[in-house]
Amino acid sequence: AGETRLAGARRAALRPGETSFAIPLSLRVEATANVREGPGTSFRVLFTLDRGSPVVGHSYMNEWVRISDPQGRTGWVFYTLVGPGEQSGSN
Repeated sequence: AGETRLAGARRAALRPGETSFAIPLSLRVEATANVREGPGTSFRVLFTLDRGSPVVGHSYMNEWVRISDPQGRTGWVFYTLVGPGEQSGSN
């Protein structure tokens, strides 16, 4: 499953200055987060995620992280709004 997510993340075109993570990162939302169309507050809000929501981090640009949620929605959140998620295989 991880290889499939990684392949999907690499298919997305990167913005100039955007850096992909070596592997997708399991993250969770630390506080209510606006998910934006691009890496900055000048981009429109696409949707909002509640604290505790699981997301996957695919890349970063400056202080913004490109994420996807379990529904397949994607966008950008400020780095302080996400933290480590559950490790796969842990009980």
